[in-house]
Amino acid sequence: MKAIGTWKMSYEAFKINSYQKRIDDFLINSIKYVEDMKDVHTVGSYSVPNDSGFLELDAAFMNGDSLMFGSVIGIRNERHPIEVAYKLSKLVHNNILCSNGANRYALENDLGNNYPDVYKEETDNSHDTCGMCALNGGSIKAAISSSGRANKHEGRVGDSPLIGSGFYADSEFCAVTSTGDGEAIARAVLAKSITDEYKICHDLQMAMNHVVDEYLRRIEDYYVSVPSFCCVGIDADGNFAACTSLDDFPFATYDDGDVKLMVCRRVDGKVTISEADEEFLKNYKGD
Repeated sequence: MKAIGTWKMSYEAFKINSYQKRIDDFLINSIKYVEDMKDVHTVGSYSVPNDSGFLELDAAFMNGDSLMFGSVIGIRNERHPIEVAYKLSKLVHNNILCSNGANRYALENDLGNNYPDVYKEETDNSHDTCGMCALNGGSIKAAISSSGRANKHEGRVGDSPLIGSGFYADSEFCAVTSTGDGEAIARAVLAKSITDEYKICHDLQMAMNHVVDEYLRRIEDYYVSVPSFCCVGIDADGNFAACTSLDDFPFATYDDGDVKLMVCRRVDGKVTISEADEEFLKNYKGD
């Protein structure tokens, strides 16, 4: 099995769940591990609340074999929103549920109403979504979980639970998940745009670079500063890829038990990828 995930949080989750043999178990349990991390304030139970003081959590899961997916938007009182999204991905209809409807479904399926007190600490990391893609035996799948932007307007929806923006998986081609400025990612329909580009060039890294570069060119006159976003993916041949609009972006890879923390950098418009070194880890202040 091979997998890739956003941020350093994925590195820890992959190491803990390296014993998992099924792709679904590996992804769901890795996301759940991050959702339970007390020092991560952008995913799961210990996230920063919205401007009304409530946690509104988003999550999604997609099966690249069948193209079935499930998504929850603004779910409350839910320790593991990824479990609810995963269960929804088994359905033919009612795949996207939001707010009260998502909570009701979770309760009806013995999945809900069990997270701790709302976390209140201030954080600068306002949109570090945990997104993961995995390949096993020809199957490609994607999972994602986020609390959205810190102190967001009540009811705000970012890219994470939106199919084609925050995530997409197609076992014949690739899977991609996104993280960062949710509105910017949604405008680009980033995950699906990269997938479509991959169908043309058959090189996932090239597809990511091209889509991100073209998007940044298109919007450069409309933003005071470059929006912060990143993406990771894996193709049907097991090739990893990552891209970012940031100076540097850490992500994790998993290759049959071998877990690595990598860094994607953008310098003068050029994207490079290397393994994280001690200097990077010493200076890294994210998730």
